[in-house]
Amino acid sequence: MDRESIKELLISTNSKFKELVEQHRELDTKVKKMYEKGFLTPEEEVEMKKMKIRKLRLKEQIERMIVEAMESTVK
Repeated sequence: MDRESIKELLISTNSKFKELVEQHRELDTKVKKMYEKGFLTPEEEVEMKKMKIRKLRLKEQIERMIVEAMESTVK
């Protein structure tokens, strides 16, 4: 099973995984909107950095779950 298939399977069968993916997508959208704004106030820059850090942590959790699922299907 390839990575994308496992990701789709996890989205449909694991509510925690699905929640992480949804949160990551939401943050991605918010970050893109802030970039489109062009100029950010110092407060917005801080908020952007916090969102990027949160987004990275979510991605790490998502990837860890995918790898674990891939390893369990190989065994």
